[in-house]
Amino acid sequence: MTDSMTIQLMQIIGSPFAKPVTSFNFSEQYLNQLFELAFENRVELLFLNNLNKAGKIAGFEERYEHLQQRAVKTLGVIARLWTSFLLRNSLCGIQVNKTLSSNTQ
Repeated sequence: MTDSMTIQLMQIIGSPFAKPVTSFNFSEQYLNQLFELAFENRVELLFLNNLNKAGKIAGFEERYEHLQQRAVKTLGVIARLWTSFLLRNSLCGIQVNKTLSSNTQ
């Protein structure tokens, strides 16, 4: 991987440090290399989202769908954990308030 690949990846995914590109004509092999770089840097879904927006998703559809499904599952887990956290803390807060109220009387 070269510095120019990193710059091109940043241009595709968007970065304040690289001028964005919306039109590009890279070979499938080069896009695969950029995908590997995106994967190493944990921005693979962002990379594929932008390929899709540019109409260049051909050859990546299966990976794109898999990563989208994984993102939905991850968001579901986060939502369940957050809800559990909020419920637990709100119930604990009620118990603490009741205890404090009864101790002051």
